[in-house]
Amino acid sequence: MAVNNTAMQSRWIKGGSLQFVPPPVAGNAYFVDSNTGSDTANSGSSWSDALATIDAAVNKCTASQGDVIYVHPHHAENLAADSAIDIDVIGVSVIGVRNGRAMPTLTATAAAGDCKLAADGTSIRNLAFVGGIDAVSGCIEVSAGDCAILDCEYRDSTGQATDAIITTAAA
Repeated sequence: MAVNNTAMQSRWIKGGSLQFVPPPVAGNAYFVDSNTGSDTANSGSSWSDALATIDAAVNKCTASQGDVIYVHPHHAENLAADSAIDIDVIGVSVIGVRNGRAMPTLTATAAAGDCKLAADGTSIRNLAFVGGIDAVSGCIEVSAGDCAILDCEYRDSTGQATDAIITTAAA
């Protein structure tokens, strides 16, 4: 479902409102917010109809269309398994919306828990990755070509990480 890219998207957040005008995109725009979203009841077409997880938004995307997934600055999601977030649709971009220091946070809660860029031409931007347990091995895995990791942060809350980013031969 395409969203009117020129419409102001707004949502009340702690102490004020987030007002965001999505730039024009070639494909569809989807919105993710774990605080108010639902993967079963919502379409992801706006902040007020947001999905709860990034993976649910990826599953709505169409390959090679240039779909963009916007993630709310107070979104939090656990990486509890290998490919917990599997960006496996060609050309999809996942963009975290920042609000001051607030940015979407993805926390590894399993050693193999990761966000995988598994299709050509995918990208992630403005996401914070947190190693939530000892011996995290690759919060981000790149297993396809022409992928980009832009303006992301890695924070280790336990003081011990094996790898923050790993790649495969296909990357």
